[in-house]
Amino acid sequence: MYTVDFIGLVCFSKRDGKGRIVLLPDGRNPGDRIDPHIPRLVVATDRLLGIDGNLQTEVIEDATEILLPKCSLNFSNADTEDPKGTTLDTAKHDPFVPRLSDIDPNFDADETAAVVKVRIRKGKLLAFRNRGGSNPDNPAIVSQLEVPSNGSVIITVKPDGNGKTAKIRLKPGTEIVLANAARRHNDKNNRSHFQIYERLARSPVSLSAPPTALGGGLDLLPTTNPFFRLADPVGANGDCTNTGCCPGG
Repeated sequence: MYTVDFIGLVCFSKRDGKGRIVLLPDGRNPGDRIDPHIPRLVVATDRLLGIDGNLQTEVIEDATEILLPKCSLNFSNADTEDPKGTTLDTAKHDPFVPRLSDIDPNFDADETAAVVKVRIRKGKLLAFRNRGGSNPDNPAIVSQLEVPSNGSVIITVKPDGNGKTAKIRLKPGTEIVLANAARRHNDKNNRSHFQIYERLARSPVSLSAPPTALGGGLDLLPTTNPFFRLADPVGANGDCTNTGCCPGG
């Protein structure tokens, strides 16, 4: 088994039946007074076997960050076609993430607007409380996908347009972070990160972070990924929480 932690602005769409289509809203240029959100994969450097293709990487302490273009990702064994249907278990996830259509009934996700898209159909999806943050009474909700696997982990990165596909090879059992969060916080940027979700909508909507700290009663995310030891653990408060949507909320 290996795991994928979804950190920051990540929306789980129900448009794939019992599976989920994971959509990251594009916050790379979020506008005035919002920290830029950089989509990236983060793994412990000693878990990385190699990268086949042209992807920008940065090593920070004992972590390797792989910066992502606008793309689709495939995690090995997580999108396995099963003749008996999907085997994704979301019972301990979906009831805990706020639904964007509950905040604005006009919200309808446009998959083509996502900066990163992932389809998951196999494994177990769980909701947890994020670590760190300046407001422990309003923690962000993060999701962890457990994927059954006995061998090496392959992540396929397919850029939108004419970019060449790349493959990331990891050791078995690696804990992967897929983050859509700011890398550093600027005190002058005081608008809510949650508004970036509006960029996923097919038509204009108004979204504000839920007033209730839904993540307060959840267990703390179990993790050994070095992402959570980096200098500035941004994305840990309630306005940078995982969400759900579509169809029927």
